[in-house]
Amino acid sequence: MYKIPYSGNPLEAIFTTTSKLLTSRMLQTAGINNPKAFLPSQHHLLTPGNKYIVKPVWEDGSLGITEESVFTYNNNGVADRLKLLDDTHWFIEDFIDGREFNISVLAGENGPEILPPAEIVFKNYIGDKPRIVDFKAKWEMESFEYVNTVREFPGGDLDPVLREKLMDTALKCWHVFGLKGYARVDMRTDPNENPFVIEINANPCISPDGGFVAATKQAGLHFDAVLQRIINDLNNMFVK
Repeated sequence: MYKIPYSGNPLEAIFTTTSKLLTSRMLQTAGINNPKAFLPSQHHLLTPGNKYIVKPVWEDGSLGITEESVFTYNNNGVADRLKLLDDTHWFIEDFIDGREFNISVLAGENGPEILPPAEIVFKNYIGDKPRIVDFKAKWEMESFEYVNTVREFPGGDLDPVLREKLMDTALKCWHVFGLKGYARVDMRTDPNENPFVIEINANPCISPDGGFVAATKQAGLHFDAVLQRIINDLNNMFVK
């Protein structure tokens, strides 16, 4: 509003990616794989026997997501539970029960650079326990989920075809959503190793233990250089 240059992503990108439901619709329009989404009032469209996950539309940091968020749609009271959810606050997605990857993207002189892919590994998860990064996995340091949800960089062990798919998808998201400076695209893969975008993080956390900074270290980038590249990609299109 005040024509002051600022670093990171523009207002429009922040708004559209913060709304997970709006993000889903934009991804579908762009032809980018993402889980099919439903409003709670559309629960009658769900397929009996299929797995789904309930998410808050606007929250960040996995707030509101627990292992109970993943469910199999059946006639054992699930529909009654979904009826209690407000369409303005919640939505339902197909649950992609596969590997999870974080792909960080950093602006550069020659355009966005895809940083080394990170995989979220769910150790010691057995039985029907959902392999998801829920609230406990992110914030409750003494919990089983936090201890056993580990970020790894597969490097050369990652199948090159899958690597290319992940990088290509992240780059498409960068352009579709008008991202600038830095971002992280979270994906899960189906049994055929096709990536599905589950979230786009504009201005992701840049704390020393955050996933974005971990990716820059894997790329051999000094933190000062990372910040300089973000600043060089200023949102100053309105400044004369």
